[in-house]
Amino acid sequence: MNDYIEYLLQSGICLGVFYIIFWLFMRNDTSFIQNRLYLIFSIIISTIAPFAQIHIPVSNETTAAILLEEIIVTPHGMVNSLVADTNFPEIILMIYLAGVFFMSVRLIYQLLQIMIIIKRYGIIRYRELYIVNMKKEYAPFSILNLIFINSDLNDRSQLEKIISHERVHVRQKHTIDLMIMELMAVVQWFNPFVWLLKHAVKINHEYLADEGVLKAGHDKVNYQRLLLNQVFGMQICTLTNNFNQSLIKRRLTMMSKNRNNHLSGLKLVLLVPVTLAFAMFFSISFSAKVMAQEEAQLKQKQQQQQLTDKDAVFTVVEKMPTFKGGPEAFAEYFSTNVKYPDIPRKKGIDGTSFVTFIVEKDGSISNVELLRGFNDACDQEAVRVVKAMPAWNPGMEKGKAVRVKFNVPVKFVLDKEEKVLKGEARPGTPPPPPKGE
Repeated sequence: MNDYIEYLLQSGICLGVFYIIFWLFMRNDTSFIQNRLYLIFSIIISTIAPFAQIHIPVSNETTAAILLEEIIVTPHGMVNSLVADTNFPEIILMIYLAGVFFMSVRLIYQLLQIMIIIKRYGIIRYRELYIVNMKKEYAPFSILNLIFINSDLNDRSQLEKIISHERVHVRQKHTIDLMIMELMAVVQWFNPFVWLLKHAVKINHEYLADEGVLKAGHDKVNYQRLLLNQVFGMQICTLTNNFNQSLIKRRLTMMSKNRNNHLSGLKLVLLVPVTLAFAMFFSISFSAKVMAQEEAQLKQKQQQQQLTDKDAVFTVVEKMPTFKGGPEAFAEYFSTNVKYPDIPRKKGIDGTSFVTFIVEKDGSISNVELLRGFNDACDQEAVRVVKAMPAWNPGMEKGKAVRVKFNVPVKFVLDKEEKVLKGEARPGTPPPPPKGE
């Protein structure tokens, strides 16, 4: 699951980089075919780039150990983040899957809508085109090789322009782009850049279709008048290319802009390598810390081969040691035994003590040491409680009990009110004046 989350994050970042570059440098270009290629290219690269991870080796000479969840201690008791956050990943997963389910149902519903319209009104052949002549006030649209119109709402000249517009969508297979975007939206429904890219793809389709109408010989002024006067009908779904898209003013502006294909082509040549470099940078694995730990573990295992079975200490084994009774019992033990020392509490001192220990073959606790501390009293309390832990269920490797090393952070925390009572200034309040003034 962690790998999938990392994939979604890296893919989403790549999409964001591609879109930002498009918005900054390409959205006002009139080279619509190049813009389409760039947008589809960005989606494909963002999908596959995270799989081509570049792993940066990080050396780590320290002895690795599994880091347990942080133990949080307050003057009022103990809060164990392991127990408190146990359901958090599950909740996030449920929210994500609910979004995927909703988006999937939405996509299926849109496809069913189109199938119902086709079944209700049928398909007729018009020249080389396949037409569905609707009898409701739907906006003209196209999907795959089908053009949906309501011929009752348009005169002959208007109808020819509308069909010419939708013919471009059909011939250039714009539905494929939209389907790719819809599938991307199902997987990454939470990513705003998916929706921004989807909008960019659709409006670029309209630019391409407008361009195709003018290249077919239709008068630009009459066609622009049609766009302004066309009765706006209901849009069927986001899977279709609709003649009556919004942003009419922008479409009219793009039709009137001068073409500079040489500059646009040069811009594309320069931007693609830069964007690829960004995408590859963001697809680099962000788990250097984990890799460092794996490297240290490998080195440790090689060292363990030179040690006797009695002395070997593992960090990862087939069956990891567990506290008897599970996480709840672990939390209960610390809640009952750990205390916030009076002196640092009264002085408003808080911080984290890192303690390392070994779970022996019989489950007993040994080699308890302070790795890093912040206050003698708190450090001693953390070490004391860890030393006093009851026996664990031992770790197992190849059917034999083995020694396993752990690190546990014990965090001593004071709330803001308590810090103020200990003499710390409230945020936004001036310090007290020096004595004698």
